[in-house]
Parts: sequence; structure tokens; C-alpha cells
Amino acid sequence: MTDINVFLDEVEEFARIHPHMQLNTLKLFLLVAQRGIANQQDIEILLGTNAANTSRNVAYWTDVKHKGGAGLGYIVREEDPRDRRSKLLRLTAEGKKFYDKLRAKKARGEI
Repeated sequence: MTDINVFLDEVEEFARIHPHMQLNTLKLFLLVAQRGIANQQDIEILLGTNAANTSRNVAYWTDVKHKGGAGLGYIVREEDPRDRRSKLLRLTAEGKKFYDKLRAKKARGEI
């Protein structure tokens, strides 16, 4: 199966779980999951979004969602120790569990 087919299957699974999620919000999670640690500015470039949109999409996955609501806690945003202006993104233990669950469903042919 090609990478694009895997990606599309993951998109469909997310749509079932979070039907109102925007595509770039989903893409951000998958990019972080696939990279392990991702620079937020690199994600902006890959997604073709501005800093504000990317920050809002990151907030969806962190502990505090945009506008103060509770987030999912699947991604943590940390200061880059080499450049304090830069932010690094990585999955939390819960985020890894969620991603592993998606991958396991895919392996079993459920998605």
C-alpha cells in the first residue's frame, strides 16, 4: 500500500472520531507523529499556513485548546533549547497511544 493510501485511511479514521476537525489540524498531528519531533515553523511551511493558524491547530492537540477549552493532550509544545524563539512539537504518551491505535487498526484491516 502506498503512503498516500495509508494517509487517506488515517484521515477517514480521524473523521469518524472527530467529524468537525479541519484537514490541516489532522495533517499537523500526522506530521508530528511521523517525524517524532517537529519544528512548528517547519510544519507551517509544509502545511502552507501562517503562524496563527498553525498555533491554533497545535492548540487543538495540546492540553489547552484555542480559546481556553480543554484540548486532547496528544501533543506537547516545548521551547527549542537551541533557539528560544522556536517551538518543538512531539506526541505525548497519550498521543502515541492514539497514533499506535490507528496504526494497529490499519494493520488489522479495520481502516
